[in-house]
Amino acid sequence: MRIAIVEDKAEDQETLRELFSREARAREWAYTVETYPSGESFLAAGGKFDIVFLDVVMGGIDGLETARRYRSGGGKAQVVFVTVEVDFAVEGYEVEAAAFLVKPAEEERFHQVLDRLARKLKPDVLLDFSPDMELSAGAILYVAASDHCLKVHTAVRDCFPDLSMGELRSRLPEDGRFVECSRGILVNLDHVSRIEAKAILMDDGARLPVSRRRRQALVDAMADRKFNDVRGD
Repeated sequence: MRIAIVEDKAEDQETLRELFSREARAREWAYTVETYPSGESFLAAGGKFDIVFLDVVMGGIDGLETARRYRSGGGKAQVVFVTVEVDFAVEGYEVEAAAFLVKPAEEERFHQVLDRLARKLKPDVLLDFSPDMELSAGAILYVAASDHCLKVHTAVRDCFPDLSMGELRSRLPEDGRFVECSRGILVNLDHVSRIEAKAILMDDGARLPVSRRRRQALVDAMADRKFNDVRGD
């Protein structure tokens, strides 16, 4: 999950960063936060974000105009306006604001806003295997178990957590993404490129065996996953 904080006051930037970080850790979300001191710098960056915390009153273009330009450029993030003006909400709806926070942002209100956004965003689960081994569930391409060793394969590196396959599965989200293609191999359907008669081709080119008795269930799960993606479930 990518977060942008557009705020010209360093103190308010830090308050929002701390509030979000606290919530994200409690919810086990994987995230990055980028901060921008003005609407102009945010728009110039052109990044793709999931949530944008946008100050209303800033030097240069204000938050509302920043949001207008962001939407007109195709920006799809959930926009949360941060304002000292409690009557600002009506204008905010022009740019499909998801929520409003009144300065100084309070922890309880921030929690309520994140609850609302979570239902729309379905943030990914953060897996914390050790102090130096942390990744989001979506980064996993597949998991393979052999000789009492578990390998978690991602596009960047392989991880070897001290867990059993059962323990790892209990930590993974139950959203239909992770399916066993053969004994001891768990694949992330979001990273499956093609299902063949006796193998699965992954996005990174890896070729994994698929057992005969699991193939149809795998094909059905893949179809369900793609159908739900289209519906936005």
